Amino acid sequence: MAPTDIILNEDEVDVDAATINIRSTRGDTEDQRTIRIDTQYGDVTAGGNGTHGTLSLTNGSGTEQIRAGAGENLGTLSLGSAEDGVSTRSVLFHSDGFGRVGGDGETGRFNLNDSAGNIIISAEAGDQTLTLRSRQEETNIELDARRATLWVGSDGETDGAASGTIRLRRKADEETVRINGSLPTQYFYQDGERTLTLQGQTATYEAGNPNEDGAVELQSAEFDSGGHNEVRLDAEDARLTMAVEDDAGETRQPVHLTSKADLKLGAEQTPGNVQVAETDGTPRLEFAGASDAARQNSAISDTVRLYANASTGSVVLGGNDRAGSLRLLDFADRQVGVLTNGQLSLGGGTQTDPGPPGTLTVSNQSGSVMGTLSGHDGSLELGGAMGGNRDKKKDGTSSSEPGESGTVSVKHEDGTEKVAIESDPRASVTMYNDDGTAAGTIQAAPSGQSLVMDSGGQSMVLDGDNGWAVLGGSNPSQVTGAERFGVRSESSGFGGMYIDSTDTSRGMPFYGYSIDGSARAYHYFDESDQEWILSMPAGTVRIEADGTINAPSKNFVHPVANEDGDKDVVYTATESAVPRTEASGLAELQNGSAVVELPEHFRWVTSDEEPLLVQVTAHSKNEVQPQVTERSTERIVIEDVGSDAVDYEVSYTVRGTRDGHEDKEVIRDASARDSPDTAG
Repeated sequence: MAPTDIILNEDEVDVDAATINIRSTRGDTEDQRTIRIDTQYGDVTAGGNGTHGTLSLTNGSGTEQIRAGAGENLGTLSLGSAEDGVSTRSVLFHSDGFGRVGGDGETGRFNLNDSAGNIIISAEAGDQTLTLRSRQEETNIELDARRATLWVGSDGETDGAASGTIRLRRKADEETVRINGSLPTQYFYQDGERTLTLQGQTATYEAGNPNEDGAVELQSAEFDSGGHNEVRLDAEDARLTMAVEDDAGETRQPVHLTSKADLKLGAEQTPGNVQVAETDGTPRLEFAGASDAARQNSAISDTVRLYANASTGSVVLGGNDRAGSLRLLDFADRQVGVLTNGQLSLGGGTQTDPGPPGTLTVSNQSGSVMGTLSGHDGSLELGGAMGGNRDKKKDGTSSSEPGESGTVSVKHEDGTEKVAIESDPRASVTMYNDDGTAAGTIQAAPSGQSLVMDSGGQSMVLDGDNGWAVLGGSNPSQVTGAERFGVRSESSGFGGMYIDSTDTSRGMPFYGYSIDGSARAYHYFDESDQEWILSMPAGTVRIEADGTINAPSKNFVHPVANEDGDKDVVYTATESAVPRTEASGLAELQNGSAVVELPEHFRWVTSDEEPLLVQVTAHSKNEVQPQVTERSTERIVIEDVGSDAVDYEVSYTVRGTRDGHEDKEVIRDASARDSPDTAG
């Protein structure tokens, strides 16, 4: 143990020791330590062994200014002052994080300043938020530096929680603006009176107070006075006013809308206009106060355009991808006419309350009716002259004198005639080329039983008297008396007709045959399978895309003369699971062998991948043993193995598999095809 030295000097005391203990003599034991100084670590400990330590600093007069205590509660640090001998605790910090500035009769102040005198509260990490909260923690103010956000009001639902309110006062201590958090409402005051209210909950905007009328004005930046280029909402007579100042400094084109349901547009020799437009500015509804040639000649296609004073008196409905519609109602609100989508309907009413039938009448300059479309019997008449009497008799006659024959003409936009329907001298329809020349005529024969269509010598004749028809060819006629419908072609090459189907994936154009309305047979082309099929009552023939013929049997008929009369010999082709090729003939063995060169065409059509089947039959009275010792698509070699006969004749047959058909499927799924009379 190191020795302890105590040196008493004139102005100081030096104690050389690792630990200095100052004990109380008033304790129960001499070991009760109250102050301990550890010189090795620089620690000073007060209290212990049942005694709370307290560090107190006083001023020169003996008044306590700073106290650090470790009582039964958590440790505290208090900074106080004294006045008239009374100590106060103006600053108090607890080890549980609670701090207070002021109190005990003193007003607290807390200043945080940088070198320039600015107040800065910051943190190196965390949310960088300054929170002011009541003791009950039911209301608070938060300054969020990271998001530059100010929160005012409660963040909970505790009893006594308050909504946030922001108030602005002028130096006269009068409130001018209040933003209330209980309802999303803003109030503006003047001389203590509320002049403007913005309430978000009901989207209400109020200007004025019980003593003053409210007004809202929007002015252009070009004018700061005079009321020009402005929009004004005035409560005095519930009026909306809009005006603009022209280059001469005069107010033009004012708009006044009042609570009396009055709307005034235009003034000072300027016509008023109403226009409803799309977002791109395209007009949809327009009312023009005066005629305007530039507007009338505009290429803009409006939905509705009304010219109240226009010289043309035009009304345009529709356009710009919108269909116009015009409806006519009678006094009972029944629809008696409608014009929409290019269709005009007149007459009618409702299903429960029918109205009068519609009638369309066209008259000439003298007032004579030249055309009538009647809803009584659904008839359309053109021509004639029925005078002013529009009521037709049931027999179709009229009480007026004859007029003109009826004519219907369809013209191009340049005025050239394209189609003409005439009733003089008899019913005919004429179509015209671009140059105005007649391109074709449909005309009823005098008998009324036939129809002739002609265009440059190419005709269609429907003969109602004899019941036949011909298409094409100049001067068409029947080939035989049995012909009832013919197609003529004057081309030197192919001449015929097509049956066309527009379905490129499953189209099946067909041609059928029937007897007295009952289907018998038909043939068609199947686009999906690329096959031509002929369906008969007892069987079907199918030709595949590569020309392969599939049929129940394949026959050839050979007519022969017989003493019992003429006969037909019907041979049926031999069928096989494999498409065979065959070469056969006679060969002469010399010196016991023969080499047979097969035809060149046999090699061309026979597969080298499939085995050849060769049969040899000897034609000899001797016992011979001909054998095939070599075989290919080019030749076979026949040798006698074991007999003495060396020269004799044999017949041979060589069968192979057709080249390209080695993988033919013998068993296939049955094709499910609908006949034309049952297909949906």
